Amino acid sequence: MWSVFAPIPAGGLFPLVIAVVLIAFVRSFYLRAGGKAALSLSIIFLSVPLGLYGLYHSLTSDTPTSKIIGKLLPGILVLLVVLVVIGIVYTIAKIEIPIVPPEINHKRELSLILKDIKTHFSFLLEKSYQISHLEYVDHPLGGWHFQLDAPDDKLSIVLDEQLKTLLVFGKEETDRRDQILLDAMIYHLTERKVFIGNRHFTFTPSRSRVFRNEADLLKTYINQIENYRRDNIETTRNELSNLQKQYIDALDRESERRRKIRQPPGGL
Repeated sequence: MWSVFAPIPAGGLFPLVIAVVLIAFVRSFYLRAGGKAALSLSIIFLSVPLGLYGLYHSLTSDTPTSKIIGKLLPGILVLLVVLVVIGIVYTIAKIEIPIVPPEINHKRELSLILKDIKTHFSFLLEKSYQISHLEYVDHPLGGWHFQLDAPDDKLSIVLDEQLKTLLVFGKEETDRRDQILLDAMIYHLTERKVFIGNRHFTFTPSRSRVFRNEADLLKTYINQIENYRRDNIETTRNELSNLQKQYIDALDRESERRRKIRQPPGGL
């Protein structure tokens, strides 16, 4: 890769510097943006030094092609500047840059999270669910956390950036006997016909995408979940751990099946 940038006459290390700066911005997209945005911007940004390299050789050669490129160059440069500006602005909006006071950034993030909640989980708010424990931790391993409580306080839906969506039957969120993963409950309610499995992405999904995915699941199964809670109020605590174990066992079997598929014939 170094040999692509180093020998550029007249240009020196300028294209390489541009590449390093733009790649630094792209890194922020992998942490905060959706996969498609990160991939698209990476391709655009990483092509900049190669484009400059090609332009240099085209403009220094006396050919009809170089003359055409010379006429198009002002427009190309304007487009390049626009892309760089968009990348800078987006980065400032998505990562915590020191020029923004931490308390202002924290309030802004909480406001954005609340807006996303109201957008994607409006159907639960219309059922009189209440938002509680809305938090935002300014740390790569922290992120957002919030809880939606049913009107009778007998069901809570806990969403956390670092964890799978959790259902809590009752008010004791710390008692694991009252908890079950949303995916595990769906697996049980559909008589093991709907197995969501290890939902993972090539890139870190955006918050909006996570909210939309979880909201779609809840919108489909919330009535069944509420009916299960109501019909099994006496036995729920004893059953939840067994239902969770069944789902974890299914996850393990699926992981083992995928591992065998990926393993090459005659592999270790």
